[in-house]
This record gives sequence, structure tokens and C-alpha cells, in this order.
Amino acid sequence: MNALDEILEAAGLQGMNIQRVSGGDINEAYKLYWQGQQFFLKVNDAAAYPGMFEQEALGLKTLAANSRFVIPEVIQYGTAASKQFLLLQWIERSHTAVDYWQRMGEQLAELHQHSHTHAGFPNDNYIGSLVQLNSPSQSWAEFYALQHLQPLLEKLLQIHAFSSKEQDFAFRLYKRLPEIFPNEPHALLHGDLWGGNHFPMKMAFLY
Repeated sequence: MNALDEILEAAGLQGMNIQRVSGGDINEAYKLYWQGQQFFLKVNDAAAYPGMFEQEALGLKTLAANSRFVIPEVIQYGTAASKQFLLLQWIERSHTAVDYWQRMGEQLAELHQHSHTHAGFPNDNYIGSLVQLNSPSQSWAEFYALQHLQPLLEKLLQIHAFSSKEQDFAFRLYKRLPEIFPNEPHALLHGDLWGGNHFPMKMAFLY
């Protein structure tokens, strides 16, 4: 039995039709057909990115509970055969509505109305394949600089992809963040809102 078969067995979905699809840069992704239903399955190495799909599931559930966007339902996540998997509802693309971008902006604005007393998130998670720190902070500028930018800067320095001059530029940016960004309540954000994570359907879809 191969790893994919073991994952399907662990999810109770043996014997279904499987189609490989694109799913980002680091994951294996599949469209599953089972008893008239369709699902989206993401697979990755459990040891390389521990807890990645668990945290992704938490993020999706948080977005679903706090927005009018259509968010794929989290069916199941877990590990099997040294792999981790995330099983989601499959949502089909549709034609772009005339007011798609207007509704996208309105619903994002509504999402950002969910504020909190501090910056951060209950758990650390991932940005791509990199761990993203989310410890609470009263200062958004400090949180963003020290927990999201500084770890990336340190990795660049370790592989000699950043010069000392560029490091100085980064430190200068840290100090200017409060000037560049307005002082607003800490808001719930989608942290990876690129074109592949939203697409047209009858309502705006966000992933």
C-alpha cells in the first residue's frame, strides 16, 4: 500500500477516483470523487512541516466564523505513512461576476472589522514552508518587524543572500513602520491573499 492509499484509508475514503491538481509550490494536491461528492486533498511530509495542516485548518475555520466569504469546509486532517494531509470541501470555479472585485473589497473590509486587543494569533503557523511566529504583542509594528520580518532576514543572512547594507535598510524600515502604517485596531487578516487563494464563484471565494 502506498502513502496515498494509506491516507485515504485513514480518512475513510478508500476506493475513490483521484485526479492530481495544482495545489501550491510545496504540497501534493488531489481532487477526489466519492459517492457523488468532490473533495480537495493536500499532502505533505509530516516531519518536514510539523502541524502545518492543523494550523491551516484552524486558519480556515477562523475565517469561516468571522466573514461572509465562502470558505472550504475542513473535513479532516491527520497523518498517515509519514505524511500529513488536509481534506477539504471542493469548491468549483464559476464565471467572474461584474461586481466580483467590489464584493471582494467589501467583504475584506468586513473581515478587518474583527479587532482584538493585541497583534498575533493563538498559534504559530506557516508562511509557505517557513514557520511564522505569532506571539501576542501590543504593538503591531514591533510584532511585524520582530516576528515576521526578522526571522526571514536572519535566514537570508545565514545563506549569505543579504548584505550588511541590506540588513541596515531592514533595520531602518523597522523603525519607520509606525510612520508608514496608520495606527488602527488590530484586525483579523488573511495572511496569504495572493491570486491563487481567491477566485470567482457565485460569491467571493477566499482560501
